[in-house]
Amino acid sequence: MWLFKSTTPPIPTAVFEKEWRITPWGQKEVILQRLKDYVPGNPEIKSIRVFLHGPVGAGKSSLINFINSVFQGHTTSIALADNAIAGESFTKKYQTHKIGKGKHGIYYPIVFNDVMGLQESSGKGVHKDDIINALKGHVKEGHKFNPMSPLSEEDPGYIKIPSSEDRVHCLVIVMPADKMAFLSGGVIQKIRDVRLAAADMGIPQMVILTRVDEACPLVKKDLKNIYLSKYIKEKVSTKTIRLYYERLFDLLTINFTFSGHRSNNMNWCRNNAVQLKFRHQLEDCPLFSVKGGREEGR
Repeated sequence: MWLFKSTTPPIPTAVFEKEWRITPWGQKEVILQRLKDYVPGNPEIKSIRVFLHGPVGAGKSSLINFINSVFQGHTTSIALADNAIAGESFTKKYQTHKIGKGKHGIYYPIVFNDVMGLQESSGKGVHKDDIINALKGHVKEGHKFNPMSPLSEEDPGYIKIPSSEDRVHCLVIVMPADKMAFLSGGVIQKIRDVRLAAADMGIPQMVILTRVDEACPLVKKDLKNIYLSKYIKEKVSTKTIRLYYERLFDLLTINFTFSGHRSNNMNWCRNNAVQLKFRHQLEDCPLFSVKGGREEGR
């Protein structure tokens, strides 16, 4: 079964007169330096673990590569990625990706994990219970996911007593802007189940939209149209996100496709994305001082 319904949306062209989000274009170096200076507020946490999940083909591994490229100043590929938007997930194992500081063996205090993509059919894609296991720190490095059967305490890949660094400190749902309207109900329900589990654990959460240039030709023409596009604003406000992430956080839109093209504007989007993710979501957390729990009224 395909992950996305097969329907062709109308080509979006409408724009606002003013940006719907204030955008500090031209401050790339300032934002990047803030990221490089980041230190967890809790001395017991040496590395903050950021966990990415979402539908197959959303670009989770590519996003990790882009973030690492921001820090390194050139294109990198620390996480294997594929550009298939449907079919099987490219990521099979649980792997931690570190951001090097330029010197061998020295890293920034932020690590990333991603997993197999979510799919509608049972027996395909990551099992939602494996995502919850990872959030709790129960999944060993290198564990190969089995879509038919989630990790159990008897499995060799299970960590019975996870450390504070084994646990996930920030959950990121990665959504492809050009395919969001076609997400199946089963995938959306799995996203919701993971969100509620993370909320119960006090883990801060956020949404990142990828492939915005593929979703909107105006943005593809000029990245600075990203916060003028009515279509992208609609995606940020869509019921698919608001229904399950309502009142959590501001939604961040980041641009990338799967080409090697890089530009100052694209770099700004990536830098700003990472800065918002870590400085706004993590600094208020109980672990490093991070807001969690269910939203009020839930």
